[in-house]
Amino acid sequence: MFEQLSELVQQYGNEAVVNSNSVPNELNQAVIDKAGRSIISGLQDMVSVGNFGEIAGMLYGKSPINMNNPLIKEISWQSNREFRCKVVFIT
Repeated sequence: MFEQLSELVQQYGNEAVVNSNSVPNELNQAVIDKAGRSIISGLQDMVSVGNFGEIAGMLYGKSPINMNNPLIKEISWQSNREFRCKVVFIT
């Protein structure tokens, strides 16, 4: 499952990151890789605290995969926080 998620991040990351003027070309792959790791890490964190039902609902289409979903909000918040910290050190 994690491999499939990584492939989806790579596919959609190429569209979102590579076509963005906000990310320098030399950082494209690093940004895509970090996004994938953040998503997987966020899901692992959710499993570790017992959110199996919510994750299963999302994976089986019973919960929305959008910013109204608490799991998506949490993973997005974690990812954004990590990216902001990295940008400060890179620039």
